[in-house]
Amino acid sequence: MVLDVCPPIPAEKKVLEIAVERTHKWAIRGRNPFLLREKSFENERAQFGIVQGGLDPKLDKFQLSKSLKSVLTDMQ
Repeated sequence: MVLDVCPPIPAEKKVLEIAVERTHKWAIRGRNPFLLREKSFENERAQFGIVQGGLDPKLDKFQLSKSLKSVLTDMQ
């Protein structure tokens, strides 16, 4: 699992937006090293992302879309 920010509930939209962006940046930073190290282990490893957006469905959907796009393009 990648690192994520856990904002308080309730949180202002700006706080949630910052959490979404920071979580996404951590996912990018962690994905490439994970893929490089994966080859050095005998057993398979797994890494999964976090959908961040607090209680805001629009931010949840935005983060999910952004995360999937990143994974499908090798986190670039």
